[in-house]
Amino acid sequence: MENNGTTHAKPRLQFGGILRAYRQKAGLEQEEVGRTLGVSKHTVSNWERDVARPDVSYIPTLARVLSMPLHAFFGMPEPERLSKAEQELLADFRLLTPAYRSHAKAQVAACVLLQTEARAASLRSTFRALTGHEGTLAAGFDVPLESEPNTYRAYVRRGGLADRADDIFPVNGQSMEPMFPDGSKVYVARAEAGAVAYGEVIACVVAGTPLVKRYERDGLHSVNPLFPVIRVSEHDDMRLIGRVLGPVGEHDLATEEEVRELEALAAE
Repeated sequence: MENNGTTHAKPRLQFGGILRAYRQKAGLEQEEVGRTLGVSKHTVSNWERDVARPDVSYIPTLARVLSMPLHAFFGMPEPERLSKAEQELLADFRLLTPAYRSHAKAQVAACVLLQTEARAASLRSTFRALTGHEGTLAAGFDVPLESEPNTYRAYVRRGGLADRADDIFPVNGQSMEPMFPDGSKVYVARAEAGAVAYGEVIACVVAGTPLVKRYERDGLHSVNPLFPVIRVSEHDDMRLIGRVLGPVGEHDLATEEEVRELEALAAE
């Protein structure tokens, strides 16, 4: 079939190499395989060179003679295998009468429900959700914090700084190194203007740029001495976000799998 002048051919499966590999693994010659199937050595050779394909009626015998699973012959992923314990359970289940099978299925369903509820309770008691921000502190985005669209639920392990925080912000730049390295994340607790004391590290927005700085009487200080003090007067556009409580630990955040589970619980 042609489409805009381009011909699209069906993908051709290459069986030959697979047949050859399993024949050699089985220690058989082409003539022996052909004799079992009632075909000539030349026919088997053509199959292995992908000159021709075996008829579908030969495939079950080929699979048996060469100990070749069908998924391997067709280039498909290996199906998931049952563990020994699963096989034993299945064998026992097949011994049950229909009535006892129904009873067993009900018991398994009850166990699954209990496990699911226990897992949900564990996740809820282990994590709490903060507001995560994609916009960084100390790197400009000139959108008011309340209308910043790039926020998400950041799930953190309960305890310590996480219990006192409201937000998580990424830090960009070297102005607060080594306290808060470039690329790290920090916990922020919301605070009203006038509620912070000199010497505290704050997150704020100055002239549209979010910053993390140490609040001092003469201005906003960086930890890194290479950065100058930012002088802020009463006429400047400065807005406080809150106190920076400290860095987000390496293992504070939920894993991807835990986030998926927590999001599912939140949706419920």
